[in-house]
Amino acid sequence: MAESLGAVIVPVTMPPLPESLATGDQVEMGAYHQQFTDRLGLYRPENAVAAGTAVASLVVPVGDYLTFERDRLRYQSDYNRMFADQDLDVIMLPGASVDGARRQEFLGVSVTAGVTGPVRWANYSGAPVVTLPAGYSAATGMPVGVQLGARPWEDERLLGIGLELQEALPIWRDEPQLVAAGARVPEVAQVPPGPGPDPTNTIGAAAPVRTLPMNPIG
Repeated sequence: MAESLGAVIVPVTMPPLPESLATGDQVEMGAYHQQFTDRLGLYRPENAVAAGTAVASLVVPVGDYLTFERDRLRYQSDYNRMFADQDLDVIMLPGASVDGARRQEFLGVSVTAGVTGPVRWANYSGAPVVTLPAGYSAATGMPVGVQLGARPWEDERLLGIGLELQEALPIWRDEPQLVAAGARVPEVAQVPPGPGPDPTNTIGAAAPVRTLPMNPIG
């Protein structure tokens, strides 16, 4: 579709993510969730483990975190150089790591767990990114999409390209075909509303001030 609009498609290799970035992620996540350490029991179990591990990572030496910051800056430079060397306007990546996912693969965890595409490159590069619908999975028939990324501060160009692609491939306008419900929907009888609460909050309430009997002074 992009080629029919005049785009030239060239294969590129994304710069590798430095290993230190994982350490930096943990530290930054821990710095945020540290304020909720007394409420980790209210998190979903898998999130509580992740947040607890992140908070524990705050003991990482500051030198390791500075290494992470330097590696992130180096990654951003490599990302920008990729655009300059290949004369790119945008890059395109898949929106999911697999062609469709069955319900039992993520049931009870998250609708996106285990099926999302690579997104860490966008977090580390600081670049603008949009996602667009791109068709339907050949395996499940479910909608699939793509990610478009540009260089930092090129949000306007990225949005323009995204809108042009959406106009050329307007599958986002498709309406799903609904099938009849397998079970009968229970009917709820309608009844007129009651009088509702007292708007002044005074009916039936105890008097706020009580007069106490006093002994006469004589």
